[in-house]
Amino acid sequence: MTAALKIELVKTIRGKDKATFQGFVYTLTKSSLDVQQWVCENRGTCKARMHTKGDEIIKLTQINDIYSSHTHGSNPIESKCFEVVPEYFFQYTIHAERDGFFYPCVYALLPDKSGSTYNRLLSKLLEIQTQLDPSTIMIDFEKAVINVFEDKFLAVISGCFFHLSQNVYRKIQLEGLTTIYQVNREFLLKLKMLPSLAFVPEQDVMDCFDILMADFPESALGVATNFEDNYNGKRLTNNSRRIPPFPIRIWNMYERVRQQLPRTNNIVEGWHNAFNSNVGCSHPSVSKLFKSLQREQSLQEAKLIKWESGDTIVRSKSPLNEMNVYSYLLEIMRTGI
Repeated sequence: MTAALKIELVKTIRGKDKATFQGFVYTLTKSSLDVQQWVCENRGTCKARMHTKGDEIIKLTQINDIYSSHTHGSNPIESKCFEVVPEYFFQYTIHAERDGFFYPCVYALLPDKSGSTYNRLLSKLLEIQTQLDPSTIMIDFEKAVINVFEDKFLAVISGCFFHLSQNVYRKIQLEGLTTIYQVNREFLLKLKMLPSLAFVPEQDVMDCFDILMADFPESALGVATNFEDNYNGKRLTNNSRRIPPFPIRIWNMYERVRQQLPRTNNIVEGWHNAFNSNVGCSHPSVSKLFKSLQREQSLQEAKLIKWESGDTIVRSKSPLNEMNVYSYLLEIMRTGI
């Protein structure tokens, strides 16, 4: 028996109901004794829907595929930071890396998550800092954000490997395969090979995908098809492929590992968790949030001054452990073992 999928219910500062589920935030539109109807909070551009009874989901859109029904990727970080954002705003932060440390550089409260809003945000940043020219950018799988960053910068755009893996696992859950995934090691390894294609050279991904499909569990073909449609491109009758929402160049990690660049933006999630604790309340006023951001900015500037003066900054994770991970991945990519 498949376990019931459950949402997390939250209240806005004005007492309105919202729900989070697998990185997506929903707004309540209709409620009765038997069922509650929800729409994606980004309703202007996303038509995803769900019906619940209490905290249990009874329907996820008409085609029962929450990922392909949304017009944007999920953002677990966003659903966690949702409670410390004033009502009617969306929080967006940009972090930068310096010698292995990551610093929050931009804090933004946005009215919505449309492409035009992201375009205005980046245009304003480029007005303030005309020399802004990052070489690499890692972002979540949100199409509107990817499009705007690609339009504004020549940098290599990469999606977060953690979010790629989470998207695959979400489809496993929706296909009712969670139990066999947890107890059958061979089944688990086969499905983990889908996101692991990210570590194959970009030009070899499609050949490796075809090899994987030759011996893929029949019960999980829905997961493979979803991956193919969204990340490889649906195969057409003339054997060509449709351009996928997230092309291979976005989610491929091969060159990032070779250059020892981060594979995920999980460190940003850690920052959000710490910041949430420092704010100390749900849905603060704009002025209270700004004061918290000012304190955070002062803390980050103090860290930079300490770094520039040559003082040692304590790392939250051993650089040796991280180097071991890169060495391990590089050896696998070199030998195929």
